[in-house]
Amino acid sequence: MNQAPSTDSVRCLRSAVHTRVMRMRMQPRSVHRSSACGASRLLVVLGLLTVLMLLQAAAAQAEDRDLILGGTVRTYRLFVPESLAPGEPPPLLLALHGRGGTGGSMADLTGFDELARRQGVIVAYPDGLGREWNYLVGVGGNQGVDDVLFLEELVRDVDRLHRIDASRVFVAGFSNGGFMAQRLACQAGSPISAFGVVAAAGFGGMPGLCGQPAPISMLLIHGTADTVVPWGGGTAVVEGREVLLSASAADTFAFWADSTGCSGGASRSDLPQTGRSPGTSVVKLRADSCREGHRVVLYAVLNGGHNWPGSSRAAVAGPVNRDIDATELIWQFFRETASSSGGTPPSD
Repeated sequence: MNQAPSTDSVRCLRSAVHTRVMRMRMQPRSVHRSSACGASRLLVVLGLLTVLMLLQAAAAQAEDRDLILGGTVRTYRLFVPESLAPGEPPPLLLALHGRGGTGGSMADLTGFDELARRQGVIVAYPDGLGREWNYLVGVGGNQGVDDVLFLEELVRDVDRLHRIDASRVFVAGFSNGGFMAQRLACQAGSPISAFGVVAAAGFGGMPGLCGQPAPISMLLIHGTADTVVPWGGGTAVVEGREVLLSASAADTFAFWADSTGCSGGASRSDLPQTGRSPGTSVVKLRADSCREGHRVVLYAVLNGGHNWPGSSRAAVAGPVNRDIDATELIWQFFRETASSSGGTPPSD
């Protein structure tokens, strides 16, 4: 990249000091020199544009941060776009990866960084210890890693850095991260405003853990052909007895609708197919008559697998639907939730 100036570049610089008359009196061979000069100028301009673009991108580069909780170092990736509105507290989105993933892999899967640039939102990508989340903390005497504490402290850490809007803190989770998002939704006094869950469901022990949670807004996206977190739920035999691992998608939707005081059944709509996802389609279910300012929605991806719909990345498991974009749907849901609950919706 750092090369010495070419002969043509030197000639270009020299010719720049000549007068217009002198250039007109040059021999015909100077035409070739002038052409080379023009090419050199073009290369210089393109180089400057590249540098400017790199400098602009550097202003929004992600930062790796550490937190120490109980002697354990916890990490997360923080993306702060240059498009934040001056003087306006920005919203914060936590994006929780699936089992085996990392904060960086969640950024790649979802494309939330690009959305953050357009919408002016800070995105935090936490790392689960051992690349997973302990959403069962407090269930059946589980006293393992307290990821609830970690994520709450993460929100406080970002607030200390950037003075975020406390009324616009959101969580999106995929698979194991989606289970963790629902664990946060059960937490009394949670600072989270709304939740987006992809390829995850209610978990064993969740009703008892949640009790009667405060009304929340919950968006669920689930594939009917998901073999990792089955649409119809999953169980396992532990010490001779059957234990619920995950509730069905329908029961999960009903649980959050009931918890949020939605009493009017559900409305169904079939989303248009774009032709980009042969063999799959999407049905939207919206709980009706919920408490003011709250919504519960389920997108059922018919024949869809264990994936993040709309992602340009390789499929995690099974068919990927691209009639919808989970990243855009979740953000639209968060925006509308902030608006309906009296908060300030993020700027377009």
